[in-house]
Amino acid sequence: MVFPSDTSNSARLILDGQEIKKVNNCRYLGVTVDDELKWTEHIDYIHSKLLKSTSIFYKLRAKIPKRILLNVYYAYVQCSSLLALCC
Repeated sequence: MVFPSDTSNSARLILDGQEIKKVNNCRYLGVTVDDELKWTEHIDYIHSKLLKSTSIFYKLRAKIPKRILLNVYYAYVQCSSLLALCC
């Protein structure tokens, strides 16, 4: 990902004879960063992921014991949300 200060005069990068194309965003180690170093797309992704988890827990809350729901929450939801916040 290239971050030129002047977008009208962007640089061409060539590595081993292959031109590296400019992209609007890049996902690296699970974190999405755009070409302006903003986190909007990453936050939207985490938000949608947490919404899905919330709806699943809401539907299962009467069918599965609370202890099991908490274990699943700690294993999947808390882990991914903490990683999203730490990065």
